[in-house]
Amino acid sequence: MKRFATLILLLTTLFAVNVNAQKVQQIKSTDVQKLISSNKNIVILDVRTPEEFSAGHIKNAVNIDVSKPDAFEKYANLDKQTQYIVYCRTKNRSGVVTNFLVNNGFTNILQMTDGIVGWNSNNLPLSK
Repeated sequence: MKRFATLILLLTTLFAVNVNAQKVQQIKSTDVQKLISSNKNIVILDVRTPEEFSAGHIKNAVNIDVSKPDAFEKYANLDKQTQYIVYCRTKNRSGVVTNFLVNNGFTNILQMTDGIVGWNSNNLPLSK
């Protein structure tokens, strides 16, 4: 019986992760650059620390540090109808945030999978 319960929990978790992955569009930094230059209504969400943010970020990005105690409350209070591009240094922290957003009813989420590292590698412009 215990094995059955563990199997059900595992399958439920895998299903939930797969559903969320389908709801988050993966996008590279070069495509982000094209998208934000043609669509001014997208909100760029930088989930890195304030120190990382001040060292260089995408122009007009909003910084909500995922490691802060009130971060998820701030994410939950964002407009669920808005389109968001979420990024961090690579893609780990942004993955946590995109999953949270999808699980909380946000429907138009893009994750920049190569993060600010990819942005820099592609010599894209930074704001400071």
